[in-house]
Amino acid sequence: MTKKTITTLEADMTRLEADIRATAHMVTTDGDLTPEGRVNRHRNWGKDRKWNEQFDQIATGITSALEGAQAKADAARATMTTLPTGDAALAQEMRMNRRMKRIEAALNAGGTGPLLDLIATADDAELPFLLEHINDHHEAIGGDRANAGAQIVETALRDRNPDYAAAAKTAGAAGAALSIAREKLSYMRGLLDDPHTPPPGEWSHAAMSITGVVPAVADLAA
Repeated sequence: MTKKTITTLEADMTRLEADIRATAHMVTTDGDLTPEGRVNRHRNWGKDRKWNEQFDQIATGITSALEGAQAKADAARATMTTLPTGDAALAQEMRMNRRMKRIEAALNAGGTGPLLDLIATADDAELPFLLEHINDHHEAIGGDRANAGAQIVETALRDRNPDYAAAAKTAGAAGAALSIAREKLSYMRGLLDDPHTPPPGEWSHAAMSITGVVPAVADLAA
């Protein structure tokens, strides 16, 4: 079965919302029903039309696609940052000890050049140990310098690995889109349960288009 993209899933959600809203209007304007009766009729129509099943498919598809993009970036980063074990770990630790003066000099020099060069020229086996030491150094400093150091490392990793750079860029877009999606889905859950649920405010995330605000995620699929 063809996987649905965020664009397709969002269109499905828009159509579902329109169907629920039309029914909610009929129910809430029926003067012969009590408030409780309106809610019950709304829910019964929802069961007949399988609103919850449709919603669950949409919600699962959207969140899976966006979270999957973030997981892909995490996996790509892990290939560069995961420490080896056993004899390989011991060998690299010994090598790191021999190079420690150069590493410490680069860290204490400040600026971006020496640190970027260290990360760019490290071999694949050495890189995880180097990054661990750099991270420990930044955490010990704390504050703005630590944040700046973390950004330098991230830039260096993206420059080093184009596949990770692309995955990280998409993951950033997915993170922004996910905050919008969660509010839209929360609003829809409320509407499924209660026909009196008001439409979202004009400037709320629930009223925004996921792909309109974050077009980079349009083609992501669950």
